[in-house]
Order: sequence, then structure tokens, then C-alpha cells
Amino acid sequence: MKRLYPTLILAIAAVAAAPAQTGPFIAITRPTDGDHVQAPREPVILEGTCSKDIVSVTVEYYWRELDYDKSSDQDLSLVDSYTLKKFVPGSGSFLYRIFPSLGNLGLGTNLYKVIGKTASGLSVISSVQIYSSEHVGERAKPVIYLYPERAERVFVNVQPREGVSVSDPPLGTGWNVDAHPDGRIVNVADGKTYPYLFWESPDAAAPFSFKEGFVVERAGLEAFFRIALAKLGLIDREIADFLEFWLPLLNDYEWYHLAFWPKDRLDAEAPLTVIPAPDTVIRVYFDHRGLDGPISVPAQRLDTAERRGFTVVEWGGRKYR
Repeated sequence: MKRLYPTLILAIAAVAAAPAQTGPFIAITRPTDGDHVQAPREPVILEGTCSKDIVSVTVEYYWRELDYDKSSDQDLSLVDSYTLKKFVPGSGSFLYRIFPSLGNLGLGTNLYKVIGKTASGLSVISSVQIYSSEHVGERAKPVIYLYPERAERVFVNVQPREGVSVSDPPLGTGWNVDAHPDGRIVNVADGKTYPYLFWESPDAAAPFSFKEGFVVERAGLEAFFRIALAKLGLIDREIADFLEFWLPLLNDYEWYHLAFWPKDRLDAEAPLTVIPAPDTVIRVYFDHRGLDGPISVPAQRLDTAERRGFTVVEWGGRKYR
């Protein structure tokens, strides 16, 4: 069944009734029932009030994929549980930011449970649901390098689940190129030489949901990527291209939680075909979310790839709109 992706509309419905003022309470005051937000360029602010005896506020974020081929009663999955660090006990109010690059807004149904706790351990809850009906990101500049052992004609095709939105040279039904051991690629269709094959695609994958990964301060991103990408099998030229593209884009937050997709996930969501078959295929794709400050997460294991024979290398990442 063909999927449809209309203009981003966030249908927001607050599901908690107004609390009584006589005991502990927490209430979401914004967004309100029936609000609509068009393609947010800035975070959506979830805010509310609470009784003075609330000492901590935690937001549980649940998500369900938008998929017209699945039943609408698919269970929501818990993605993240975040205790607000800037909440001041006794202040009577709270704020929480919602945005794709924070890993808490995805294509489909998004539910936020705001849980307030008193010093005695009593919990009170208020909830709001947001529905997003457009892609919130893209697979940004995946590029493909070819290193055959001798100059030869190579066919390359990539078929991401949501289709290719941009490519250079034009992808058509696949690239037919003459590839050289030094990495030069000559496109048969136009006779032009390219350093790599470039493609992009809308990205309707789940919001950032990695529990493991790496927490890196913005000032340390370059050093982190140089080490991580080398471990994953990239060489200096490829790392330099990666850094030139990505470092200027990772500039909105002081800290980032980063993680790399397993290759089998990328193979499933964006199958890559290369003929003749290469001896080595390295595909690197990362996701990220911005952080207000450092957090502790289990380190993600990075497996070192050995380059041998005809080698194909691809790198890319998730860019949030």
C-alpha cells in the first residue's frame, strides 16, 4: 500500500483532566487540546504547572511508527525517560522541549507522560499526545567510494525504503561507472569524474532510541569522529570528507549523544547493490540527539572492519529538519 506524507501536522490532544487544587497535582498547560503546529523549526515547548510539594518531574516519551500497512492499535513503545534537570522544587511550573534532534519527536504517534513526585514518593501524572504525519529527517549525504583492485566497469544501486530524493550523478535505475583503484569514478552517462557517488533520502526511522552510544561535548566532536571512524574502517580521505560535511551541522547543542547503526539495519532499510560483488563493504551511518549536559550511557561496541580486495565504503548520518 502506498504511503502518503502530507505537510507536517502535529495533532495535539491533552488527555489529562484539570487536577484538583487540594492535593498534589501536575497539569500540562501547553500544548492544549486541538493545537496544530506546522513543520516546527524550533522546539515545541511542553509546559505546565504543579503543586508546590512536587520535588521532581520526569517525562516518559512513547512512540509508535506511522505505517499505513499496520493496524492502528499497535502498542506505543517507551523510547526515553528524562528527569528534568532544570526543574526547581517548589516553583510550581515546568518546561520540556520537544524536537526531532532531541530524540523525542518522530513520524507517527508521540505520547508524553509527565510524572511529578512528592518527597513522600507519591506520583501524579498528566499526559499529552502528538501526532506527526511527515518525515522529520533525512539520510544526509550518504556517499559511496569505490576501490576496485583494477580499473573496471561497476554497477551500483541503492534503494532506501523512502526512495532517493537527491543524487549526484543522477541515479536513475542505478549508476554505471568506470571505477579506478585510486578511488576515481567516471560516470558512463556523462563522462564526468566524481570523487564518490552521492545520494539522500527522507528518513522515517524511529526517533533516536539508542540506550548505548557515546556522549561527546561539541568541542570534542572532531577528535571523537577521527578515532571512531578510523576504527570502523574509514581512511584519512573519507574521514576528512565526513568532518567537512558534518561538523558545521552539529552546532546546536553543547553535548551530543551519538550512536552508529548496525550494518544489517542499514542493509535492510537502504539495500546497496554493487556488481561485480565487492570483497569488502563498509557502511557507516550515525544518529544523534542534542543534550543540555552530559549523561552516562553504556559505550557502544565498534567493530573494526578489515579492508581487502575490491572495497566499497559508504558514510552518512541522520540530519534533522
